[in-house]
Amino acid sequence: MPPVRSSGDTSRKVGVKGLVYLDLLKRAKRNNAASVNV
Repeated sequence: MPPVRSSGDTSRKVGVKGLVYLDLLKRAKRNNAASVNV
């Protein structure tokens, strides 16, 4: 895949990936806390 030249397109892709990554981190923290409490 060729590198994306448009900064807007790049930031949008990174933004979506970042949001998904943060959501996964939040779920992981919640799961870890639950497993520790149990």
